[in-house]
Amino acid sequence: LIGLLLLGTAWSYGVIRLLAFSFKTQNRHHALMAMAFIGTAAGTLVHSFFDFQMYIFQNSLVFSLLAGIAAGPICGRRQEAMMKKGPGGVRNKIIYPAGRVTLAVLSILGLLLSLQLFSSSFLRASADRLVKQKMPDMAKQRYRQAIAIDPANWRAYKGIGSVYFKERYYTLESDEKLKLAEVEQRYFAQAYKHNPKDAALVLDYGKATLFLGETDEGLKLLEEAAGLRPFHDLYWIRLGMEQRKAERYEEALKSFQYAKARQNSKVARANIRWLNDRLAAGEAVPEPQVQEQPVAVEPEAAPAKEEASLDDLLNMMDIGN
Repeated sequence: LIGLLLLGTAWSYGVIRLLAFSFKTQNRHHALMAMAFIGTAAGTLVHSFFDFQMYIFQNSLVFSLLAGIAAGPICGRRQEAMMKKGPGGVRNKIIYPAGRVTLAVLSILGLLLSLQLFSSSFLRASADRLVKQKMPDMAKQRYRQAIAIDPANWRAYKGIGSVYFKERYYTLESDEKLKLAEVEQRYFAQAYKHNPKDAALVLDYGKATLFLGETDEGLKLLEEAAGLRPFHDLYWIRLGMEQRKAERYEEALKSFQYAKARQNSKVARANIRWLNDRLAAGEAVPEPQVQEQPVAVEPEAAPAKEEASLDDLLNMMDIGN
């Protein structure tokens, strides 16, 4: 909230100053530049609700550059007025030189911060490419280098956690799976610490936590991930499946009903039917067995496909992670 107030105050003050300057200045080019930036600021404000968020450093940097270009004529006019008044006065002798030194120091610090963030982001992007090229060992090394440069690079934590997830998924030894899951969970936890608002990250963190047997904490994370994506049915289906496995049938039914309201999928309908039967009978109802479905299915065979395993989507989401 404090950051929003600071940004909103600076945003409003800058736009009002530029608007007043565009009407007062005698230079048409300066007025057009100011009006163009006002349009840019308004468009960015609307667009930031969906993309181009200012908490991403690169977006703030580009916007600050555009703001500086637009505000340049105002600063130039002020310097011209100061030169006409002469070098006398406390303001011209002390305040303005001190302000210039302070601005220079802040600029150098901003440059160093930019080098840190951009170099870490570059290494993280390089590691992502290595993952696509199926070179996981080199990718993990690059991720660790990115984290060493910028310990707050949550995407690097998430990336290396995803590499360990794939290794765990394809490992057959149970002890090795547990060791990999612990490392995977640790990296996801670090990423979650720096960015708890990324739904895919929270989902992955919850899946690793559930695998390690921490049911309550894992379900809590899955609920949080689904809450971050209220209109994405797959998050709610995944939550419902894990609640069903934990025998929390009423909670699972609500999750699947919510998912069905978002997207009337066959997986949601199959789970709702099974849960209704289970709750109505008050005793164990066997789940549908896994049945391999042919790749090509005729239209009249669709009802049979609907009776497939309740975990079909679960397997698809794990493989695609």
